[in-house]
Amino acid sequence: MGFTPPIVDFVERVFNDLSKKRQVDQFEVYCSSNRIRSLRIVNNEILESRLVNDSGTGVRVIKDGFTGYASTAALTLEGGREAYESAARVAGSGMGEKEGIGLPKPGKENKGIKTSGSAFSDDRLRDLPEEELAEYGKRLIQSGLSYDKRVEDCSGSITLLSYDFAVSNSNGLRSCDRGDYVYATLTSVAKDGGQHAQGFDTLVTRNYSKFLDNIDDVGKRASDMSIKSLGSKQPPSGKYDIIYTPSCMSLTVLNLSRMASAQRVYDGLSMFTDSLGKQVASGIVNIVEDGRFEDGMESGLVDDEGLPTKRTIIIEHGILKSFFHDSYTASRFNVQSTGNGFRVMTQAGGSPLQGKRYDFPPVCSSANFVITPGDISGEELIQDTKRGILLGWTRYERLLNSRTGAFTSNARSGNFMIEEGEIKYPVHGFRIHDSYVNLLNSIDGIANKTEQKGHWGLAAISPSLRVRDIRIIST
Repeated sequence: MGFTPPIVDFVERVFNDLSKKRQVDQFEVYCSSNRIRSLRIVNNEILESRLVNDSGTGVRVIKDGFTGYASTAALTLEGGREAYESAARVAGSGMGEKEGIGLPKPGKENKGIKTSGSAFSDDRLRDLPEEELAEYGKRLIQSGLSYDKRVEDCSGSITLLSYDFAVSNSNGLRSCDRGDYVYATLTSVAKDGGQHAQGFDTLVTRNYSKFLDNIDDVGKRASDMSIKSLGSKQPPSGKYDIIYTPSCMSLTVLNLSRMASAQRVYDGLSMFTDSLGKQVASGIVNIVEDGRFEDGMESGLVDDEGLPTKRTIIIEHGILKSFFHDSYTASRFNVQSTGNGFRVMTQAGGSPLQGKRYDFPPVCSSANFVITPGDISGEELIQDTKRGILLGWTRYERLLNSRTGAFTSNARSGNFMIEEGEIKYPVHGFRIHDSYVNLLNSIDGIANKTEQKGHWGLAAISPSLRVRDIRIIST
């Protein structure tokens, strides 16, 4: 199937209409259409089923070096004109940001809009009937409840997003893309006498078959964590070798990705500022920014500026090799964009509003920040640990200081004490308080399998890894 014709046709009609006015030096028209279907699961029942259709147009202009941006949810020529005029007024008044940098220019692949299918779209997800999505919600609940009779409550959600977007600018760039993904979560509560514990798991995929094959495992893994976390103890404060599972690494990887943004580096708000070409991590650490990672939640053929995405080496054998860029930072650093211009908006708490945003201009942001796998198994990591903690679920990981990398996170359930290479008992009630600088440099083991795991509507890709001597504080 091709792209949704209304999006492509509408962008071209608005662009051609605005080209007749041309009151500015450069301009860009971006249009997106999002279809968001979601189930909310509360107390073992599907409490709510929602369908949201969100479409709109954003117009970015440059006049005398100043940038202006405005948007509209009205998919009409008149709406496009109003957005254009508002953006032009902002730029013309000198209230917009004075960048002195133009809009991106096209490469060979961006000179004309193509309407072939995307590698990151699955029509089986896009066309999934509502009643079938509800059946998967029931399966998710049942897989959690049936795991063990001590599991009393399951709550979570399934969100299915389908999007199309197109962008045209006055430099001749024409691009579009489409995509689909499903994001499922489940929190399981187990009770035994006066004790209770929680478990959590997620599934993020762009592939219908993977969704179908793995949805039951989400409930099983969440309930397995809750059962095994019963009777947990509070560990004494101190330093431990910590084994991060992919679920726990999701928030860590997302915070690290922000440090590798060229915009943060340019603004002096990154612990990687002035570190290019230097050792910033253990020699076994390799990290890439991969806009086309297979099945990656944020993968796509082009970014939201219409430039092709790519795989960029960030850290190689512990050495900081590069940052990722949008067109703005690429011009500032005199390099090529890495295809990381995305229109990102977050709610309170840091989770993103789903879909391709039209109401914000693009900024330099990560697509898929990937810690590449090592050469040992997760089991071998545990067997080689004399005194440590296996982290299964943390929450509220906060970056306290972006220049030093100081962070803190709260350990929930699914965390286990390791003694002499064996998992001994569950632990809870502690915070991890350290720095990402120390974390990266203290990694001494990386497992050979990566997983994509989500948290608060976000997703990251990482294997399990071990970090020596991380400080925890019992709470």
